[in-house]
Amino acid sequence: MSYYREVLICRECGRRKTRNYFISETLCKKCAAKRRIPQPNPLCAISHPDPTLDSKESIAITARVETRLRREAEHEVPKTPRDHVAALTPYTAMAVFWAAGLLFGYPSLVHPRHDGYFLILMWWGTIIAGLVGLWVQSVLNRPRSKKVAVRLYEVAVKRAEAISDTRAFYASAEWNIVRKVVLAEASGECQVCGKFIPRKVDLTVDHILPRSKYPHLALERSNMQVLCRSCNSRKGDRLTSKT
Repeated sequence: MSYYREVLICRECGRRKTRNYFISETLCKKCAAKRRIPQPNPLCAISHPDPTLDSKESIAITARVETRLRREAEHEVPKTPRDHVAALTPYTAMAVFWAAGLLFGYPSLVHPRHDGYFLILMWWGTIIAGLVGLWVQSVLNRPRSKKVAVRLYEVAVKRAEAISDTRAFYASAEWNIVRKVVLAEASGECQVCGKFIPRKVDLTVDHILPRSKYPHLALERSNMQVLCRSCNSRKGDRLTSKT
């Protein structure tokens, strides 16, 4: 007695397998499991990895970039009246505590024996009031913190895509050809500081109008200049006054 087994073809790997190896008509279980693998967090790739740097220096660079991106995300998320109230909550709690202590504990200041105990209790209460105010502040800041975290993730994704696009551009054959031509025509002087650089390895080809803002001029010969490494790193992707 023979049994008929339905054979399907996976659209991902192209293999022919029986029906029990598939979760749908066109996708096998193995390819579906690969899709469920979590993608790396873009926050782990927000800095340019340099193989010449050691792990501590690379971690420090990543921390600085993450701090800058977090500030950018916090700047883009507008503050609500609730956030302004939360910023004053610890000071308000301490002020209310001191006002209540001076109002109800003023008679104890008349007697010198209780003066020191009163001040100790007031300072200890100030610490407690400040901690309570910080807790209330964290509770009030939770909605904005979630928005900042979402915005930080979006900024990190955008930066990771820009980094991968930059790597792909500077590794392309077109850029290497144009770069060699520009360096061959260079006289060995930096066009900003005017220093003579004897080795061509220490010269860089910079875009006068940044490639990130003017991608259509990325391979234009008139948009390129030869700079030393220090001037190129100092310029970055900013527009100079001369430009």
